[in-house]
Amino acid sequence: MISTQVLLAERTWTEVYQAEVLIAEAMQVDLYLCNVSPVHWVDIDVVIGHGAATSIIEDGVFQSTMADRRYLYRHHSMRPTKTEHVPLTLRHGDVVLVRASTANLACNIIAEEVVTPRALHALEDLLESLVEDVLQKQAVADATTGEEAIARSNTRLVRHTLFLDVLVNATAVITSPSISLEYATRVEGLFLRARSVAGTADVRAEYAISWDGTEYDSFDDTADITSSTNTDRPGNAEGFNTYTMPSVLGNRYVQIRVTGTATNAADTLVTAYLIVREGYAG
Repeated sequence: MISTQVLLAERTWTEVYQAEVLIAEAMQVDLYLCNVSPVHWVDIDVVIGHGAATSIIEDGVFQSTMADRRYLYRHHSMRPTKTEHVPLTLRHGDVVLVRASTANLACNIIAEEVVTPRALHALEDLLESLVEDVLQKQAVADATTGEEAIARSNTRLVRHTLFLDVLVNATAVITSPSISLEYATRVEGLFLRARSVAGTADVRAEYAISWDGTEYDSFDDTADITSSTNTDRPGNAEGFNTYTMPSVLGNRYVQIRVTGTATNAADTLVTAYLIVREGYAG
């Protein structure tokens, strides 16, 4: 319950109430306009304004009101001591403006704010939607976590040997045996070391894939796993480093090729392993 008494100036729009509700058409307001004069009649204009303010001229008088406005009463005559009951349904940001034809007219403004059933339904729908969204996200998170845990518990990491201190003489090329991916769920990476005593080891690593282990696509048509071990891992250029593998699970076999770069030392030795996560048989 809000009860105020507003003294209205002659032909001037006076803001007597503003809706603070956040849901459109959610607040029911009962507005009472009282002509407290025992002798004078008064003409009343009542407007619901919404939106940006703008300046206008009415009846030769400079006024300021709202850009979006609708009249509830226009030049409505109220006899002395008469009370008008104006039921309203307001949106967020609506402003009730009143203008009286007689200066210094006192009007009592009484507003009872009641949340409408429509507003309650809107709030309930909003809460249900939010709760459902949270529950769905939680279910997805739980399922994902559970699936990942189950998947990891049903897999193991396997290290496939590709090269063990194999000489890569300057720009020489070495190719690994075919590695079966039949039980692979993911290729975790290439674990590789190129080292030299006489100079600086620097090699490039590539891959090719095959369905039958015999017919392979071209190493030159796939992106390098690393184009230079020396520049790719300068902090540990001749130590073991792990290189990310692209997705190669579209086929059953993979081969790795290592090639010396133009600056590779003649005594470079390469050791490499393919780390694969495999599912248990059965």
